[in-house]
Amino acid sequence: MNQKGANDNTAGASGILPAGSKLGKYEIVERLGSGGQSIVYKGHDPLLDRYVAIKQVAPQLASDEKFTRRFREVARQLARLGCEEVVTLYELMEENDGLFVVMEFVEGHTIETTLTDHPEPIDPTAVLHIIWRIASGLTEIHQAGIVHRDIKPGNIIIGEKLKVTITDFGVAAKAGAAVSMKLGTTKYMAPELFAGGEVDGRADIYSLGMIAYEMLLGRLKFNEVFHDIVRDPHSEALRWMKWHSSPEQVAPPLSGINPDIPQALSVTVAKMLAKNPDERFTNIEELGREIRANFSSRTRRPVSRKHLRKKRRIAGAAPEGREQIERSRPVEDAESEPITAEIPKEPMPLRKKLAIAGAIAGVIIVGLLVYGVIDRSQQNKIRKEAQNHYDRAESLYKEASKADTSRAAKAKYADAMEVFKTVRNNKQYARQVVARQAEVMEYFCRARLAALEEDWPAAYAQFESTDKLTKQLQRSRGELYKWTQERERELREFDSWLTSRRHYVIEMNRAKKAVAEGKLDDADRILLEKAGPLALSDEQVAEIQTLRRDIKEKQKQGEYWRYIRRGDELAGSGNVDGAIGAWDQALAVLESARSAMSSNMYEDLKETAEKKKTSLITETNYAAAISEAEKAKKAGNLLVAAAAYEKADKIKPDKTVLAKARDLRHDHHLRLGRQHLTANRLKEAEQELKKAKSYKASPEIETELKKIVQIKNSRLLLDQGDGLFRQKKYEAALEKYEAAEKLSADAELRGKITDCRYYIELNAADVYRVKAEWSKAEAAYNKARQIKPAVSAEVDARLALLRQDRIYAEQFGAAEKALKARDLNEALARAEEAKLVRATPEVEQLIKRIRYEQQVALGTEAMNREDYNGASAYFRQAKRFLATPEIDKLIEQADKLKEAAASGSG
Repeated sequence: MNQKGANDNTAGASGILPAGSKLGKYEIVERLGSGGQSIVYKGHDPLLDRYVAIKQVAPQLASDEKFTRRFREVARQLARLGCEEVVTLYELMEENDGLFVVMEFVEGHTIETTLTDHPEPIDPTAVLHIIWRIASGLTEIHQAGIVHRDIKPGNIIIGEKLKVTITDFGVAAKAGAAVSMKLGTTKYMAPELFAGGEVDGRADIYSLGMIAYEMLLGRLKFNEVFHDIVRDPHSEALRWMKWHSSPEQVAPPLSGINPDIPQALSVTVAKMLAKNPDERFTNIEELGREIRANFSSRTRRPVSRKHLRKKRRIAGAAPEGREQIERSRPVEDAESEPITAEIPKEPMPLRKKLAIAGAIAGVIIVGLLVYGVIDRSQQNKIRKEAQNHYDRAESLYKEASKADTSRAAKAKYADAMEVFKTVRNNKQYARQVVARQAEVMEYFCRARLAALEEDWPAAYAQFESTDKLTKQLQRSRGELYKWTQERERELREFDSWLTSRRHYVIEMNRAKKAVAEGKLDDADRILLEKAGPLALSDEQVAEIQTLRRDIKEKQKQGEYWRYIRRGDELAGSGNVDGAIGAWDQALAVLESARSAMSSNMYEDLKETAEKKKTSLITETNYAAAISEAEKAKKAGNLLVAAAAYEKADKIKPDKTVLAKARDLRHDHHLRLGRQHLTANRLKEAEQELKKAKSYKASPEIETELKKIVQIKNSRLLLDQGDGLFRQKKYEAALEKYEAAEKLSADAELRGKITDCRYYIELNAADVYRVKAEWSKAEAAYNKARQIKPAVSAEVDARLALLRQDRIYAEQFGAAEKALKARDLNEALARAEEAKLVRATPEVEQLIKRIRYEQQVALGTEAMNREDYNGASAYFRQAKRFLATPEIDKLIEQADKLKEAAASGSG
């Protein structure tokens, strides 16, 4: 966290931690600065002997459950990044004093400080370098699913060698999350951030474009370009919001303002600043490709000699900041104006230097030789012993990862953990690299053991501890750096494995519960669709296969007896074909399950079904089949009747009987199709109707199929309208809804049409209000209220603001008009009326001007009467309202005349 770029404007506020106080293990060194959302301190971590930055979230935000939940989620994601361009988060703390986040302490200066202290343009080469590094950090942030939402100069720190660090994620959120226009800095916010909808990484690209635009122009020229916005600090934020939200207002091309800015760079920044997100770069990676294509060393055009000789005005918070930027430039900057060196002091004679250096070196070498002889042997022995222990533990750890069963893996991991623990706790090994490696691997073992024991909270806790310790070691950039990179890769693999294993256990338990409850189909579906894809070991695959075999045997036996019972029922009712068909299906099921049951059971069940079938066949004939078919048809059992007719046809072929069977199947599926259509199950209805058509084509089927097409078209239009409505394209959504209404209307659709018309009028009224077209705005608001009376309160609120705007504008205009006509009393009255409606800086200034003019008029009148004392008093009263060169001259004139009059009378 940068310690030099925050504003200090809350000194003496309650809840501030004093220097020397404690926050957990951290000691507060000093308060660096504060703003509306947080206070930032410099702290010291005594355990790791390093400085940290501690951010205290504002109480009003810390008490907001929605904010804190989002804040924690984003903090967890950022803590895992490990990106050089993003400030490293160490810890999130919730104390009695509030919510705190502990992060990396970054030395350097913010871009805001640079622009403030040195408002001249920054060299395009340096700007490109800074943008490239910021984009690198944003790539990692966006890939983690986070949108920063407050990219601004004050949140970018430039350190040694132009190292860039992105800070302050206080308003960051997941991509696609809803935003609040109350958060962020309006000067650099993307237009979509004011709309209150969902945003993605393109919002950060827009903010980065604003930073690049300001750096390339310099703050002086930037403020000239946007004079109408920055002229009044009191309303600057609102003016920025209006400018960003207006598609018609765009920033002038950079190359048109400053020809020294490359055209390609001007085009790139313009695309970053597109008001419509779809017209910007799709993502940070696309921006990077654009920069690489236009400005890399392989594609850069030759630099003109004029440009080489031009003095670079590189801004920075201090001389060292400018030197860092200068050092980052290509070789072509070598022709810049040289910096005058300091006058050197008188040098020490070379012989004296050599003598002193030799004496010192001799003492050091002797000392080192003595110490080395004594210590080297002992250290080598300890190092070798520690390495042997670590290698043994690592061997056990690798054996555990290859174990065939969970039981064997747990035993190996437990053994490895104990050895790692021994290495870590041995004080003689404390100076050895393997001691720190062992500490990481001990946490790894604990995490894996917890996962194998299915203790998920413990597993994730140990995983977090491992990840945290690994990152701490990696930041040291020492000899463990490469080893920690390998551990980070293993952590990512473990995270994926842990998630898969946890879900596998959950799904297996669900499957076993379903089996116990007799829900065999559900159990098998869970095993195939859920548990199966999560099985990572042969042991898990075997467990699934065993359970599936058990399920299959139970399913087949249950299915077999259902068909047997069905056949018995049909036989009892005289439906011979139905009964035979049911028993045949029972035999087919039995045959498919033959490998899953004993031979004795298979033979017994097969004999039972075949006896039933043979017995019934021998007792039936064609006439009985026809009789049963007629009875089934009369009872409405159309499929049973059709099957009976078909069975009769097998006994005695008859085209008339087959035609009856087809008619029955047609009627059955037509009826089912209509039932599904009535219940709005279009897919099932279409399937049944097509089945009916396969038996016989009929006008009834074509009519129902046309209804399905009509309903589908209506739904498609409704979905399109919903999408447009969510994008706030109300006119286009209304068009889709009205088209859908023609096909199929309901209360919900009519409500959506009403909402569209309401928002169309409301938006039109807001536009009229901004343009000061009062009558049109009021008419549009009233029309919106007529369309949707239920929300009249919202419209009334806007009407009240409209009336205030109108009265204020009228009174202000009347005051200006009266002032121009020199009717000063009337002007003052109208200005006071305007102030009663809305006290703004501009009306305050107008009142001062009027009072000023009144006093000047009275003074002038006194001068004309030769009342120089009165004139001087009036003029001095006028100066209290406005100090102008004019009034100073009038006072001087009155005083001289007063003195002259006094001298004459004397």
